Amino acid sequence: MAKKTSSINVAGSFFGFIKFLFFILLVPVLFAVTIAFRKDVSELKSIYYHSFEWGVLTYVIVHFFLSDLIWLYKFGQSIVAELFKFWDPIAKVAPYIVPIYTLLTMGVYFLVVRVMNVGPNNGWWFFAIGFTFAMHIVMSARELYEADTSSFKPNYLFEMSLVYILVILLMVQLLNITAWKFSLITFAQTVADLTVGFYQNIYFRIFNIF
Repeated sequence: MAKKTSSINVAGSFFGFIKFLFFILLVPVLFAVTIAFRKDVSELKSIYYHSFEWGVLTYVIVHFFLSDLIWLYKFGQSIVAELFKFWDPIAKVAPYIVPIYTLLTMGVYFLVVRVMNVGPNNGWWFFAIGFTFAMHIVMSARELYEADTSSFKPNYLFEMSLVYILVILLMVQLLNITAWKFSLITFAQTVADLTVGFYQNIYFRIFNIF
């Protein structure tokens, strides 16, 4: 029994190490995704861009000084899990990948402002988008962090990296639908170019040392 437990611990440590290595390799991609996303958002109308940033900042302030809104986040997760309950593996990961409140906000914005043209097209929409987007990212990170009991958090680092990339890709596509100013293909090309540049820079710096 002790030998079996020891084997499980060794296997867990090995896979944890592999995940940590993958996280290290993904760091340039994370930087590239963040820079490309911020660049795309900054190309929106000034009022939309600043409203989005204020929405993100407001949630961060609310999270640290008032309430993390965990009850709201959990309720949204339960909705997504219920929508994907037909396939259990997807139902487990979808709540982290699908920012349900952001999706609903953008859906209402598209219907009311873009299709029906009956609502005010102002910055409050993008404030709500930024607020709900930040809540999803922060609370997903917290939940994955708490779920990883390892000391150096390899599962959290690897899983949250993938979640972050997928959420940003989904956000770009949603903004493409609602704001008509984004292109997932162009975004992916920008990310690829930035990532290659980061890797090349790291490569040359390492070999210049030696």
